[in-house]
Amino acid sequence: MARRTLTAAIILFRLAAPACFAAGAGGTPGKYNVVLVLMETLRPDHLGCYGYRRATSPNLDKLAAGGAVFENAFAQSSQSLISAASVFTGLYPPSHGVTRADQRLSPGIPTLAGELKARGYKTAAFTSGFFLNRSFGLDSGFGEYDDSKDFGTLADVVPGAVKWLRANKDRKFFLLVHGYDAHAPYRAPKEFLSKFGGAYSGPLAGVPLDYNLADRIWGDGIYEDFHLKKKVASLEKRDVDFIVSQYDGAVLYADDRLGVLLGELQALGLKDKTIVLFMSSAGEALMDHGTIISSFHGGLYDEGIHVPFIVSVPGAAARRVKGTVQLVDVLPTVLGLLGYPAPASAQGASLKPALEGEARPERAVFAQTLSLKTGAPYVGIRRYPWKLFLEDGAYELYDLAADPAEKLNAALRFPEELGAMKAELDRMIKAMPRRKPGRSRRPMAVVAERMKTLGYWWLERPRSDYWAEQRRKREEGR
Repeated sequence: MARRTLTAAIILFRLAAPACFAAGAGGTPGKYNVVLVLMETLRPDHLGCYGYRRATSPNLDKLAAGGAVFENAFAQSSQSLISAASVFTGLYPPSHGVTRADQRLSPGIPTLAGELKARGYKTAAFTSGFFLNRSFGLDSGFGEYDDSKDFGTLADVVPGAVKWLRANKDRKFFLLVHGYDAHAPYRAPKEFLSKFGGAYSGPLAGVPLDYNLADRIWGDGIYEDFHLKKKVASLEKRDVDFIVSQYDGAVLYADDRLGVLLGELQALGLKDKTIVLFMSSAGEALMDHGTIISSFHGGLYDEGIHVPFIVSVPGAAARRVKGTVQLVDVLPTVLGLLGYPAPASAQGASLKPALEGEARPERAVFAQTLSLKTGAPYVGIRRYPWKLFLEDGAYELYDLAADPAEKLNAALRFPEELGAMKAELDRMIKAMPRRKPGRSRRPMAVVAERMKTLGYWWLERPRSDYWAEQRRKREEGR
């Protein structure tokens, strides 16, 4: 009797296991719909499913509990445009060519939306514009691309996405939903922004939490100018806690709207027919290296590139994956789950084996962003336990096992490891095909004015300077 029971259990397991990924295991290709939710500047360690102490993400936690949570996922940049281009194309920044905020994705580069559209999928994106504005070429392959909610939140774009879902529920579809909720300045309703913080009356009270402010903060000081010459106020723990509470409140609001989107999939009978992916294009500084909500979002330190990455496949076992993955893996993973080959150009790897519980060889992470010091491009490579930066002509090496906070440059103490990492970075860069960015009518012109009002000082001096205005008022009052 026991033998028959065991045999029956084995048969059931063998029947059930491949069914999780039937679309890519001999089943009909294109079995599932795909919904990809892409957030900006959302750190995994501020989400419950990644162990955060605050209840910022109940809806996402529920999705994660039934899906695969990648604990060590890394973006290809801390800059939205560069990172999103890697998500959409499966290419590292040098290969897709978008390495600065004034460049456009070249026409003709295969994209996830384009690959699915060519296979009969309805494709649509409801984005929050800004660096996902169509002028940057990221609309390639989308049949519908709504970028009208400039610098919006999920509250701005989910209604359009829900309406589109209702109209296309009987078609195979790929839907992208994108929000700037966790990106300063935070625009959640007051009840969300006050959820995790008490009364506050410090120097930041009433001050817009934009990059006009953020890039004047360094260490324990708030400075009058961007060169950090004149300190106008001290930054204390309560001030940092206040900003973090606003960040967490904005995350909670995003999760609330995510719940609306996921609830609609359920209501339309699409939950069991749809692969859902959730990720962020970058992390956020939050004072790990002297800056709080810097416009460079933590650079290539882990706070800048370590991102949440959750994949929910109907019928698949829930699991937590500790191996290193990258956002260039999104395109080949989605296509692999659907039973389609990735374009030959793709540099990422399908995570389908990892989703089925198979251990995969560790790969080096390549990332490229802009220097916090000069605004010039800089690059890095991460192969645990070592991480190497090349910024403004200087190398920094970090031993992540001994120094996970990346506080001590170990380049002089470990010359052999430095040499090995430099050689690997050099090999990776040399092996990458190069593409020039596409020509356009200066794509930055579309968002430059908006960026200046948000305080991106490295474009041009913002028209509104809070600290200069306060000084003027003090002088007039004398």
